[in-house]
Amino acid sequence: MSSSSLPAEYLARFSDLQPLYPNSDALSRLFSSHVCVIGVGGAGSWVVELLARSGVGRLTLVDADDVCVSNTNRLVLALTSTVGEFKTDVLRDRVLNINPHASVHVLHECVKEDNVHQIITADRCIGVLTFSL
Repeated sequence: MSSSSLPAEYLARFSDLQPLYPNSDALSRLFSSHVCVIGVGGAGSWVVELLARSGVGRLTLVDADDVCVSNTNRLVLALTSTVGEFKTDVLRDRVLNINPHASVHVLHECVKEDNVHQIITADRCIGVLTFSL
């Protein structure tokens, strides 16, 4: 797909990114890219935000958790109005507000040994996991 065949609204939103990439078909490649983000909490929510603002066309968001009031200090998606909602659902809506041409698939589950191969089908997968010491 060439840049000229991209939706006009997509080009209006993301054409300012073109000079950042030496490859002339960078916007087309971003538009057709699929990235899976596993864990959309403190770091993952910001990763998704940046991917959306970079024009990535397909995202798979994986997280079984909902937004808690204690998330407010570190999650881009944590607002009074989103407490109790699935993190992935809130981020899907946010991504679509940034890029209405994006395709966002959400999975409300944890990644385990028996489902990892079904979940990770993207071009790139970013695992943003947290743990306690």
